Amino acid sequence: IRAQILYNHLYFSELSDSFKQAVLADEKYIKIIDHQNYNPRIVQFMTDPIRIGDVPPENYWTVFRSNLDNPRDIWRHAFEEQLSRASKNLLLILSTLSHEVFIEDVERAFELYHKKQAQERGYETSGADFEHALKELESSFVCSSKSRDRILFRLINPSVKDFLASFIVDNHKYLIDLIDSSVFHEQLMWLWELYNENIARMGQCLRAEDVTVKIGNRIGITMQGPSCRTVNYKGQDDKSS
Repeated sequence: IRAQILYNHLYFSELSDSFKQAVLADEKYIKIIDHQNYNPRIVQFMTDPIRIGDVPPENYWTVFRSNLDNPRDIWRHAFEEQLSRASKNLLLILSTLSHEVFIEDVERAFELYHKKQAQERGYETSGADFEHALKELESSFVCSSKSRDRILFRLINPSVKDFLASFIVDNHKYLIDLIDSSVFHEQLMWLWELYNENIARMGQCLRAEDVTVKIGNRIGITMQGPSCRTVNYKGQDDKSS
């Protein structure tokens, strides 16, 4: 499937044959297909002549591989330019949750954050926003699996979470919004750790005591609720997609 996706993008791309040959030479395409960060969105980005810019054919493979090794700029472009508000909100929520989380827990956390964002930023929401966001993100940003008739979701690979963490650090307003909308204790702990690890960058805009107060105001609510962790739940018949 990975090979077919890469082949289709290259075949229908408007890139010149010299670019395509750079991927085919010495079977370099195998390194793309087998790369741990392989993703259809990255392949789409790297076979778009507009995105390639002034990269010469002789450097194309090196740039392609570099973007697979560190796809943060690609995630940023897709996140900022190609996704709906609901999908952006869903990704931000997923970044705060456990590695894998049940779909009902994702929806619960998403709905609170999504509605608060809509109120603050003045846009309308729909009861179908969660479902539409999942469809938009499936296979490019998130993936799902089935365990004992329950559906779990997770970010498709660690590089997506790395980008989202960096995005929150660079846009500190989202840190406060996510704290104020947290449903699970795990969310607050991850956001607090993110702030502490990046206090040199975020401390200029957010004082530690202010972040502590925000978390303190929310922690009583989250501590009384359930956990979003799924430890020891998955069984032998689990299926992934």
